[in-house]
Amino acid sequence: MQAPGLGIVPHAFVRTAKNTITAVGTTREPQGNSIGLVRYLASGKVDIAFGSGGIVRTRIGSHASAHAALVQPEGKIVVAGCSSSWPSGDCGSEIVLLRYLPDGSLDPEFGTGGIALKTFAGGWPEAHALLRQPDGKIVVAGHLFENRAPRDLALLLRYHANGTLDQNFGRAGIVEEAAMRNANEVALQPGGRIVVAGYEGV
Repeated sequence: MQAPGLGIVPHAFVRTAKNTITAVGTTREPQGNSIGLVRYLASGKVDIAFGSGGIVRTRIGSHASAHAALVQPEGKIVVAGCSSSWPSGDCGSEIVLLRYLPDGSLDPEFGTGGIALKTFAGGWPEAHALLRQPDGKIVVAGHLFENRAPRDLALLLRYHANGTLDQNFGRAGIVEEAAMRNANEVALQPGGRIVVAGYEGV
């Protein structure tokens, strides 16, 4: 479903400040798809105080798409997706994590200018879900198609609050799990253990 008249195909939504709702997804543009956000007031009207007339478009590489979002306690919006430098398709070899300020501008204190990129050489990663831990760390869950085998793997990445990968998690911040082919949801147990839901097999 496309947001009416806005050119954005939403993939997820979150409740943001003052009873607004922010949808995140993909903008369909002739020069290549971008990550798109649109914010709605409680009345259903577009909130023109957000971004440019209620819309934020972030271009990364040739194509990019967002599939998950969360809101931090101070109102910043974290968005996860994938990007590509290839001439077609939404996703290529990169997981992208972005953080926006409540007004829709990228947070300069996160990653590089608000964007954290992780490239998987020889693979196609996708981000499906997000989790924020009580210590501020962010977990991304998704899928990785590895060209070399080839095979499908469940994928987890954990970031510090500033957008750098947590080197103490998995292998340099990344877990690739062959026992599960896709990680679709992620949750945190009271003891701090991370629970992942997905599927195995065809």
